[in-house]
Amino acid sequence: MKSRNVSPDKSRGLKIYFLLPVFLLWLPVVYVYNNGEEMRYTARPTPSIRQLQAPVMTNVSTDFNSTCKPRNRLVFIKTHKTASTSLKSIIQIYGYSRNLSFIINSENEGNGHMRSREIKLSQLLPPVSVPKRMYTKYKNNYDISTIHLVYNRTKLDYLMKKNTKYISILRNPVQQFESAFTYFGYAVKTEGNTTAEKISNWLDNPDKKAKFINNNQMYDLGMNPGYFRNKTKVDSYITKLSKEFDLVLITEYFDESLLLLRKLMCWSWDEILYIKHNERTERGELTLSIQNRIRRWNSADVKVYNYFNRTLWRKIAKYGPDFETDLQYFRQHLERLVAQCVVDTVTYAKAQGASSVIKYQVSKNTTSDCNFVAHPGLFTKLRERQNSHIIEKNSKKSRVNKTHLIPVKNHKKRSHGRCERNGRKECGLQKGG
Repeated sequence: MKSRNVSPDKSRGLKIYFLLPVFLLWLPVVYVYNNGEEMRYTARPTPSIRQLQAPVMTNVSTDFNSTCKPRNRLVFIKTHKTASTSLKSIIQIYGYSRNLSFIINSENEGNGHMRSREIKLSQLLPPVSVPKRMYTKYKNNYDISTIHLVYNRTKLDYLMKKNTKYISILRNPVQQFESAFTYFGYAVKTEGNTTAEKISNWLDNPDKKAKFINNNQMYDLGMNPGYFRNKTKVDSYITKLSKEFDLVLITEYFDESLLLLRKLMCWSWDEILYIKHNERTERGELTLSIQNRIRRWNSADVKVYNYFNRTLWRKIAKYGPDFETDLQYFRQHLERLVAQCVVDTVTYAKAQGASSVIKYQVSKNTTSDCNFVAHPGLFTKLRERQNSHIIEKNSKKSRVNKTHLIPVKNHKKRSHGRCERNGRKECGLQKGG
């Protein structure tokens, strides 16, 4: 075969052609405040979907099924007030359609979330086709987790099947704090005429034990709250997370993040489609001074958000030259989904006194897929399929809850059945979270 000569001028032109997309991907990053102080990103201008013309489909990445096998094992550490419900819905639809086993707290019939840092085997619905309370078959037999639980790699590795991918999602700590402050009722309990005034008054005398508004993203990711103000401990924990998580999505770049998730999991375009859930109709306006106070209060959250925001854009740069075309195609696909499935939006007031959120009215003459995507989850269906009989509320319940705990790593080789029955320290069991 004859070699093809390329002139130096053409060679330089080819290099510029391939490097230009990578350079453009870094344009969103305007400046970064290091050491957990402040960080701002300016997104490159993207036209609205309605203004876009149909993309050239020959340039869109094909589904990965021809080059890799779709992955079914995934732990999603669901953080609070970060668009995590929309992401949860995507993953639940995928798992439900494939009859996969989910980690579900049977004692929380409303949504299956864990209510404490503990994970007890007796709390969990058994994996698909596993009899209730046959705890030895719970080990390494779950495919997916999408519920709220505090990240603990040892406990989750005990439950999940081998080669599970780990992901989470983070949001700008200022917006996340304001959303949580309103949603969880702190705005109702605090004096002030506006959200900004109420937040300012609360920060004048903050409660370090307040739930959901004290570095709550780092709390969800498993960090001990006692170390939130220790910069060395925070940096060390972020390094640990960077080694253990395969992908951390960023709320402000949700669509961009989903393209990375699709690539990580080898999923099709249809499998990352979504309709927003729990989107608020109004938000409080915060002055720069109040924003900076929130950043100082949530300094650990700021650091972890900054780190994984930078990581996201490094992953995007490695995605390849098709990223912008793929993103445009995906967003058009999303608009077609909304046009097909949604006929109206309805505001819904939360019981905590928070701002109203948007709910979607699905067309009656539509497919079942629309019903799945437009509703915030399949928890009821998942629970009924995985175990139609919730753990009986009888005298055995309290006894079982106290004894069946998840072993810690590197325990001695003893019978799991005997250890779980007796809950003995010498079997390597730990009580609590």
